Amino acid sequence: MTARFLPANDYAALKASTRDLVRRCGGATAASRTTRVAQQVLSRYGDTSEENADRFAGIDVVADLEAECGEPIITRELALLAGYDLAPRGERRGCAVSAAAKMVSANGEAIGAILEALADGSISPEEAVGMLPRVRLALEQMRELESHITTIALKRDA
Repeated sequence: MTARFLPANDYAALKASTRDLVRRCGGATAASRTTRVAQQVLSRYGDTSEENADRFAGIDVVADLEAECGEPIITRELALLAGYDLAPRGERRGCAVSAAAKMVSANGEAIGAILEALADGSISPEEAVGMLPRVRLALEQMRELESHITTIALKRDA
């Protein structure tokens, strides 16, 4: 294995984000129709085994898959690793009802991952890395809802 700059957990989080992105695109077979790589290659990008530890999706593959699912899953993880929060550019679209629905869905996925990990009584480091993308998405959706509600509250004061 080659020398790396970031801690192993950071690379594991990128692998977990990759698995999440491929899952949101309908799985490796469906996702392979959206980008230049085959289903087997997409599966290797999310695989943490030693033989695939240094295989990561190219930026064009990430761009294709994120455009397909409509969520910047890996881009968000990269921003967090660099010490930044990802925020949408320009005016936020949608409404509080839509934001609330997305927040409930993301929270449900995060809670489901947590409960699944806790089935044996504890959360392993590997399980924690796997659930981080879902927890982070839930937090992002909560911030999105907060923004919509704040906008509505400010209209009252105007």
